[in-house]
Amino acid sequence: MQHKWLSNGSPSHVVYEGLLRDTSATFLICFTYKIGIYNVLFSELMDVIIVIKVAHKKGWHYLWV
Repeated sequence: MQHKWLSNGSPSHVVYEGLLRDTSATFLICFTYKIGIYNVLFSELMDVIIVIKVAHKKGWHYLWV
């Protein structure tokens, strides 16, 4: 079984995206950015970084990533 972040040496166009909800599953915010040619692992890490930045900026202190 091949992991999804392995690109076999062939990075491609990727985006990072996220959807944030509160504890009652109410939609709060979503985002998507095209970031160019990278591998999927980079995209996944950027997802987490952006979610943490947005949450911090909005004063949200509890995250479930």
